[in-house]
Amino acid sequence: MSRKTLHMLALVAREIRPTEGFRDLSLVCVQKPRSAKLGMQVQTNALLGGIKGGQK
Repeated sequence: MSRKTLHMLALVAREIRPTEGFRDLSLVCVQKPRSAKLGMQVQTNALLGGIKGGQK
């Protein structure tokens, strides 16, 4: 492989790691009469497994 190809593969690999971290996040919005709260909710594999087990 050429140096340019190796360099590009290294850049892509570096960008994928943070993207994988955001994959299991979802935005949560709680609205009340006088306010709104925004936040991030982390969904772990254990949580998703529990949900999947409960749906069976």
